[in-house]
Amino acid sequence: MLLPSNQTPSKLISKDLALSEVADEAILQEIFALRIIAWRGQATIPPDVANWTDPIDLLARHWAIFYGERPIASARLSMHMKTAELPDAEIYSGILLDVLAPIGSINRCVVHPDFRHLGLAKELVKVRIAAARTLGCRMIVVSVDDESGLRRVLSCGFRKIAEAGPYPDGPIPGKRGTICTMEL
Repeated sequence: MLLPSNQTPSKLISKDLALSEVADEAILQEIFALRIIAWRGQATIPPDVANWTDPIDLLARHWAIFYGERPIASARLSMHMKTAELPDAEIYSGILLDVLAPIGSINRCVVHPDFRHLGLAKELVKVRIAAARTLGCRMIVVSVDDESGLRRVLSCGFRKIAEAGPYPDGPIPGKRGTICTMEL
């Protein structure tokens, strides 16, 4: 297993795949580019866009699954005191009313198309649940926009709350997901 020299795997998934928390700026840039690779074809992304990042990325914790030195799946966890601070807060409007703070938000989970259907996204859900517990989050929220994602988070202990409001912008503007929560 070859990881970038500044990364230590927190978990070996197989002899070829390792999961690690990422803080290195160069690897984060690869993750932001991976988001575009994973979302292209599923969302409207202009051809000149090479990576996807937002202000929450600066505050969040990030994990990646590596194949050799290359991140092939990634996800993030951010922590917030109010629902208005959540990423894409508009989609939760009027839905998350009795929220226990601090709130963990899991989002931006992507898997390279060549590595899908291997259970990598579920590994990323589990590591972020564990991190949210360690950080003292009292609740975790997620909005999933496909059936496989919904099955994945429900199998990890989340419960379905409601249909989310439409995404105002980003790679899937207007799309509605399903809001799920987990009390810790």
